[in-house]
Amino acid sequence: MLPIFRRPWEFNPTQVFLTVASLLGFWLSASVILDGVVIPCLYVNGMMMQSGFAAAAYSLFEVFNHLEIVLGAVVLALLLGLGKTLATVHPKQSQMVGLAVGLFAIALAYTYWLTPDLSAWGLVMEGSLSDRAGMPESMLIVQVLYWCLEVVKFAGGTWLLNQCLNAGLDSIQPLQNQ
Repeated sequence: MLPIFRRPWEFNPTQVFLTVASLLGFWLSASVILDGVVIPCLYVNGMMMQSGFAAAAYSLFEVFNHLEIVLGAVVLALLLGLGKTLATVHPKQSQMVGLAVGLFAIALAYTYWLTPDLSAWGLVMEGSLSDRAGMPESMLIVQVLYWCLEVVKFAGGTWLLNQCLNAGLDSIQPLQNQ
């Protein structure tokens, strides 16, 4: 019988840390692509000035935000499960779990607060495309909050990714030396 199937309820710490690192890498790279490539391309091509853009942007962000919730929940569940099954806890386990909770909370804030709020502002502004003087101040505040949360998410996600990679690779090293 293969060792991986011997006790399916036990986590392999190396696999868990590397799985969390892979999920975080996917999550952060997808955020960079969305914020750094897709949205600027839409802006440069003038799509933000066309009618129907607010609904299209809401659909795009709604799908991505729900993906973020799933990724955040899986990362959090894996780290919580790892902490409950290991005999010795990773030295930064509580910090890692706390940061995973924070990343999950950011995804929830995007999905249920910021994206609907920004989309509502977009729909309001869509009716006055020709006489748009600029963004209303309250919409600008929400935009700044979104970008601040993106910076926090990227910084925290990068730190967590680094910790998981280090923990996963550190647990591989003793196996290679035997």
